[in-house]
Amino acid sequence: MILGVDVGGTNIDVVVYDSDKNIFHHVETKKTSEILPDFLEYLHRLAIENTARAIGIGAAVWLRERKPVFAPNLPDLKQLECLERLRSEDIRIVIENDANCFALFAATSLGVRNLLGITVGTGVGGGIIFDGKIYRGMGMAGEIGHTVVTKNGRVCGCGKKGHLEAYFGGRAFFYEGKDPENITRNGTIYTTEGFEYFCASIANAIRILDPEVVALGGRIGMNLDVEIVDKCVQKYLPEYYNTEIVTIKDEFAVAKGACLVCKEVRGCDKSS
Repeated sequence: MILGVDVGGTNIDVVVYDSDKNIFHHVETKKTSEILPDFLEYLHRLAIENTARAIGIGAAVWLRERKPVFAPNLPDLKQLECLERLRSEDIRIVIENDANCFALFAATSLGVRNLLGITVGTGVGGGIIFDGKIYRGMGMAGEIGHTVVTKNGRVCGCGKKGHLEAYFGGRAFFYEGKDPENITRNGTIYTTEGFEYFCASIANAIRILDPEVVALGGRIGMNLDVEIVDKCVQKYLPEYYNTEIVTIKDEFAVAKGACLVCKEVRGCDKSS
């Protein structure tokens, strides 16, 4: 069994994956602020309870050489930096950026080999699938939420100004005094300044990557109206681009993708 853990800015989602049967089961969802301080103990308990000898972690972090270096939307990196303690107990662990996990799950589910995955939750994440595999560049490729959409704009959670994530996503909407769930449900999200920036950013990414599919996920992203998003994106694109925009309506997609990332590591899904 493989345990898949999505460590987001707001929630932690956990699934267990039977790789022999290719079946996922949701284990639980908890508040990140409640779990992260004792994260290692939490993982250890879940691994024992679910007889898992491997854990795939999809976290809202920036990685260099597969090690966390910064997390704009997480309160503490210390627990993620100490995962070697669990590895020493013969529990295999793989950590990956959450949007990369989402992108791999989306590409696998849709059966495509070139895809841009965008998660919209607390912030905005991006993951690239190129020729069936995660493209990481030097480690931090795909961070569409931290691309510049306006000069000298709001300060982003990463400390820089004018980034997309400062205008679109749960944290940005709360900053504006808006409830993300309400504005997504009633449609006023499509009238926000941030939505226009979001669509322009998608168009820019399509121009650079020319993917088969742009997949939207996350608790906000998966509930966006694809037709409205596509119409807005098309304003910024020449007619020759035919990338399909879809939503992945699975709130546990990152956790499931973390299992798939873990499975790709040789021996990760084997019992010791």
